[in-house]
Amino acid sequence: DSDRLSAFDLVILDPDAKVDLKPGRQLGSKYLAYLSLVEVHKDAGYLKELKEQGITVAAASQPGETLLADITSTGWQTYCIENLASRAAARGFDGFFLDTADSISLLAAAHPGKADIYRDALVQLVKRLREKYPDKEIVINRGFAVLSDLLGTVDGVLIESLFQTYDAQAKRYREVGREDSHKLCAWIEKIRAAGLEDLVEGALQQ
Repeated sequence: DSDRLSAFDLVILDPDAKVDLKPGRQLGSKYLAYLSLVEVHKDAGYLKELKEQGITVAAASQPGETLLADITSTGWQTYCIENLASRAAARGFDGFFLDTADSISLLAAAHPGKADIYRDALVQLVKRLREKYPDKEIVINRGFAVLSDLLGTVDGVLIESLFQTYDAQAKRYREVGREDSHKLCAWIEKIRAAGLEDLVEGALQQ
């Protein structure tokens, strides 16, 4: 609830979460609205809206709980900014947490010849979001493939699963390989050197 969330400095929420943001903001908490750039969950409340507007989404090559939007579509980009982000801004969110940027690799796997096009489209989407909301904080989840093009656009980067990651099948945390952890630590150094805020998820569990 709102009182519990106010104990945290930074909170990431679904834009439609039934939570009053005012108490936490008055205490100095910052709220970022979750926005998925590429993936659309099969139970997403706005999936019907997408279909009504003729915005297509397709199953990933590895079927799961999410669908993939064609990020090159003007309709999808506009919907993200003018509908999803706009609703969050109207509710008073301090900024946006951009997830599933790395899923452009899934689009590229299905259409290898369009890999560069998908990459450029992702960069364009984030820059359009910044242009629309110059005063909002923008944090991207990883997105290493496009990070060099987003310097000056995003404010921070979340690094997931630095030392441990959640295994959904086993329903428990497992250790991340040392080599993978070292690569992520190297990215943290680059992010800090670029003057961006680094946020870490997946530290050692006690």
